[in-house]
Amino acid sequence: MNLLIKILAFLCWLRKDRSGEYKLRSYLPKHELEAIVRTFYPAVIEFFESEEGKKAFEAWKEKRNIQNIANK
Repeated sequence: MNLLIKILAFLCWLRKDRSGEYKLRSYLPKHELEAIVRTFYPAVIEFFESEEGKKAFEAWKEKRNIQNIANK
């Protein structure tokens, strides 16, 4: 479910407010956003479970960690 929320946030331009809840930045109705997530979710899961996806994710995490260290 956590991955689903992240996908929804990425695809639908959500932002997290101070209370930790996600708020819409778009005017799309919630049911349309959920339909978008249901459409892309299987492909995203398939990618991240593949060897290519795992390598890409690890490379992204490493790059993000380097950027976080540089920004401190």
